[in-house]
Amino acid sequence: MNAISVKRALASCLALSLTLGHDTQAQVLEEIVVTATKRQESLQDVPVSVAAITAETIENMGIVDMEEISLHIPNFEAAISTILPNLYVRGLGTGTSHSIEQPVGRFVDDVYIGRGAASMLGFLDVQAVEVLRGPQGTLFGKNTLAGAMIIRTGNPTDEPESKVNVGLSSYSTQGDFMEVDGYASAPISDSTRARLAFRYAESDAYLENRLNGPDGGTREDTSLRLKLEQDLGANTTVEIKLEHGEYETEGNTSMEIVGPPESNPRLANVFRFMSPGWRGDLDWKADYACADDPPVKHSLPGFCPGRDQDVQAAVLRITHDVEAGELLSITGYQQYEFLDRFYAVDMGIAGGAYNALRDENYDSISQEFRFTSSTDGDSDYIFGLYYENSNLYRFSNTDLDFTRFPGSPLKIQQDEVFYQKTETLALFGQYRRQLGDRFAVSLGGRLTDETKDYKFARYYEPFATPYNPRIVTPFPRGPFGPLEAAIDRPTESRGETRFTPSLNVRYEMSDTLMVYAAASQGYKAGGFSDRVTADPEDSIQFEE
Repeated sequence: MNAISVKRALASCLALSLTLGHDTQAQVLEEIVVTATKRQESLQDVPVSVAAITAETIENMGIVDMEEISLHIPNFEAAISTILPNLYVRGLGTGTSHSIEQPVGRFVDDVYIGRGAASMLGFLDVQAVEVLRGPQGTLFGKNTLAGAMIIRTGNPTDEPESKVNVGLSSYSTQGDFMEVDGYASAPISDSTRARLAFRYAESDAYLENRLNGPDGGTREDTSLRLKLEQDLGANTTVEIKLEHGEYETEGNTSMEIVGPPESNPRLANVFRFMSPGWRGDLDWKADYACADDPPVKHSLPGFCPGRDQDVQAAVLRITHDVEAGELLSITGYQQYEFLDRFYAVDMGIAGGAYNALRDENYDSISQEFRFTSSTDGDSDYIFGLYYENSNLYRFSNTDLDFTRFPGSPLKIQQDEVFYQKTETLALFGQYRRQLGDRFAVSLGGRLTDETKDYKFARYYEPFATPYNPRIVTPFPRGPFGPLEAAIDRPTESRGETRFTPSLNVRYEMSDTLMVYAAASQGYKAGGFSDRVTADPEDSIQFEE
C-alpha cells in the first residue's frame, strides 16, 4: 500500500468514526435546573448571574469540598484556612475575624449557614451547587452583598437506589488521601421515604515533624445524614433532616517559612536556637514538640497543635400545595463547637514563644414561611417571613514567652472571651410580570431588622495557667482561674433596619438566547469587632 492509499484509508476510518459517533439526540445539552429565584427553573430562563455544578460533575471531577469546587467556577474562591474558610465572589470577601459574618451567604437545603466554621466539612451526598454572583438581598437576605452559594443535598426517592464511591490519591506535598462515601434511598411505606448518606475520609501527614510530636496535616472526617419524607394526604409533605459531622486534625500546617538567607547568620542562628534542625529552604519539615521536650520547651505543658470540631444540624420542612401555589415552612437548627490549638507563626519555629488556643461554640435556630405562586399565568410572585436567633461564645488563650530571647522580659498569658447574640426578622417579596411573548420584568424588596448584643473581656493571667475547656453561659467573669481584668467592657447593643430592593428586566431574543438587565442591592450586617482596645470610649462597632 502506497502513501496515498494509507492516507485515504486513514481518512476513511476517521470519517467513519465521526459518522458513527454523531448522535443528534446525545449532543443536545442537558437542561440544568437551578433554584436561584427560590423556584426550580431552567438555567436558560433565569435572569441571574449563576454558575451551577451538578452531582454528576462533582462525582466525575472528584470534588470533595468547597475549595475544590471553586477551581471550576469563575469569579468564585473558597479559601479553606486552618481557622475559618473564606468565600469570595468577584473579589469581595472577609478575613478571619471571628465576630464578623461573611458577605457571601451560604445556604444548605434553604437554611442559611451564617458562620464559616460550619462549612469546614467535606461534601456529603450533594445534588447540586449554585453560586449566585452579585447582591442577592431580596430573596436571600443579609450578608449576600457579594453573592450566595446554594447547596442542595440528595432527597429520598420513590424507588430503591444506592451508591458507594471510593477515592484514593497520593501527592508528595499533600500526603495520601482516602475517602469512602455513599447513600441508600428507598421507600419505607406507600407514603414514607428515607435516605441515609455517609462519608469517611482520612488524610496522612505531609509535613515531617523533627521534634517529639505528630507530623503536620493528618485529618479524619466522619459525616452522617438521615432524611425522612412523608406524604400527609395528597397536598402536604413533611421532611425531616438530621445531620452530624466531625473531624479531627493533628499537627501544625501553617505556611513554612523560607529564609532568612544564610548571608544573615545572626538571624539564622536565632531560628536554629529555637530548632537546631531548622534550614532556610522549603523542605516540608516542621519543628514543634507536644510536651516539655528539649531543645524546644513550649509554654503550655502537653500543648499539641490540632483541631477537633463537631457540627450538628436539623431541618423540618413542610410543603403544602394549594390551587394558587405552594406554602412552605422551613425550621432550621445548627450547632457546632471546635477546639483549635496552633502555633501562631512559622511552623513551630516560634511556637515555643507563641502558641494559641481557640474554643468556640455556636448555635442558631431559624424559621422561614414562604408562599410561592404558580407560574401558569402572565404573572407570579413570592412573599415570605424570616426569623433567626443565634448565640456565639468564644474563648481564646495565647501564651507569650519571649524570655528565651536575650534581653526580653516578656512572659505572659492572655485570655479573651466574648459572647454575641443576634436576632433577625425580615419580610420579603418579589413580583414578576410577563409583558408579551418575550418580555418580562420583576420587582422585589426585603425589609430586614437586626439586633446584636456583644460582651467582651480580656485578662492577663499567671503564665501557663491550666486551661478550662468549658465555655460557661451566661457570660461569666471568673471560670478561668485567678484572673486580672485588663478589659471588661459592659454589654453593648446595636440595631439596624435595612431595605434592599431589586429590579430585573428580561428579553428572550430567540428560543435559545435570552438577555437581561438587573439592578439589585445587598448589604453586609454591622456588628462588633473582636479587635478590642482597652479604652472603653473607643467604639468597637462597625456599620452595615
